[in-house]
Amino acid sequence: MTHLILIDSGGLGKRGGRLVEFTNSLLSRPFFARPLLEIAPRWVWTREAEEAVSKKSVLTATRMNAIWDLNHMQGTRDATILRFGSAQTAVKEHLSEIHTPTLILWGEEDRLVPVEAAREFHEAIRNSKLVIYTGVGHLPQEEAPDESAADVRTFLAPP
Repeated sequence: MTHLILIDSGGLGKRGGRLVEFTNSLLSRPFFARPLLEIAPRWVWTREAEEAVSKKSVLTATRMNAIWDLNHMQGTRDATILRFGSAQTAVKEHLSEIHTPTLILWGEEDRLVPVEAAREFHEAIRNSKLVIYTGVGHLPQEEAPDESAADVRTFLAPP
């Protein structure tokens, strides 16, 4: 691996506010997760998306349809249950083993995975660069596409 890019990544057990914590706690229990993911109406996915971003203009009808479709594709619910059911802090134990140049992109206003997680990733990964976008939530690649793409191009450019 030549490069690693983390964009508002989970894995450290850091989560947002009480609603996010409550939802995540339910999703971490397969007994609750399966029915919730199967019957959750579209407004739940809309609410989650609105909670995730700061720049609401990115939530076009096309984007909301894509979110709905993604979350209803075969295998997505199983993957979600597996992800939430696994130890969320297991990643933390291995961060110091990462020696690959790493770019960490984060929205300062991320309410799903707080910006403190970005700082923790940056501190633990020796060869990392941290970029925090002001006024951006959980999706910097969509909320700040020009800036985040420029940062990725610069990071991937040969020396």
